[in-house]
Amino acid sequence: MGYSSFKDRVINDIHNKALSTAAKAGQELVELADPVTPILYGDLRRSSHAKVIIQKNSTVARVFSLTPYARRQYYENRRNPRWYEMAISYGIQSINQIVEGGMRL
Repeated sequence: MGYSSFKDRVINDIHNKALSTAAKAGQELVELADPVTPILYGDLRRSSHAKVIIQKNSTVARVFSLTPYARRQYYENRRNPRWYEMAISYGIQSINQIVEGGMRL
């Protein structure tokens, strides 16, 4: 059994809280973007998912689409270009609530 100091436990708790908060915020963004995502057959909506990326000084949630045409649609769509930014502007309060809740231990 290894020795674990109080400091190590606090750091571990903060790390776990950051991971869960980033996962919740990423999933919320995917759900908010669902109504404004361009749809022809539904593949673009079904392929969107959030992924948590641990960087050197931060934990970030990124949203990816696995369809080959997703990037082009994101930048060149005539009706709804950059739909994730649009979704953030619609749901900024719910994302802020998730992040503020994640800042509490």
